[in-house]
Amino acid sequence: MRNVCHPTLPIPDRNAAGLIRKSARFGAIFPYQQMWTAARSLGRAGALRKGDSMKALGVLLLVACPLVVGTTSIRERPRTAEAVLHNSVGLEIGTATFVEVRGAGLKISLDVHGLPPGLHGFHIHSGGKCNPPDFASAGPHFNPDDRQHGLKNPQGPHAGDLGNLLVAANGWARVVILDPRLSLTAGRPNSLTRPGGTSIVIHAQPDDEVSDPSGHSGVRIACGIIVN
Repeated sequence: MRNVCHPTLPIPDRNAAGLIRKSARFGAIFPYQQMWTAARSLGRAGALRKGDSMKALGVLLLVACPLVVGTTSIRERPRTAEAVLHNSVGLEIGTATFVEVRGAGLKISLDVHGLPPGLHGFHIHSGGKCNPPDFASAGPHFNPDDRQHGLKNPQGPHAGDLGNLLVAANGWARVVILDPRLSLTAGRPNSLTRPGGTSIVIHAQPDDEVSDPSGHSGVRIACGIIVN
């Protein structure tokens, strides 16, 4: 058998492991060299049989390796953000969550209620403010590539064009989309975590997905500031 975390070390036998059980906890904080010194010291002190220092180090590494793996996993967690949406009279109507998908863009999950049934244009806007009742403070559509509006426009779309949201007869709407034009990585031109902030806005009318600058989608009826 081989030590999975360090293939050159033998797997410690039961006796060696038992003798250094109290010392094994040091693997949580000791770097490699210190763990080796600790294992050799145990051998010189007579705590271990001759030749068991390497086995002691094997136990310490077995304790430490899962922590290293766990640290790597934490670093690789995707970037996320969220927005709480309010309507024009200030009532909270739902949330949007944003998860960066490596190599694919941004996954946007929207869950809202209390809206008029039917189709509503919704977009990412370039301002991080949502002052009711008209939400003009959200600014224009998020458009770092300086393109025209509309997913069906040959000269488009804006990075913040999300299409249309279908609201059911009971006023609820849930949608999950993947936008390859958006990011949460700070410093990128298409990042939603930019100076001045960004927001997500729902409009009163359907987006025709062609007309510049906003697809005739009407007034803004809900808005949420995107924060991470």
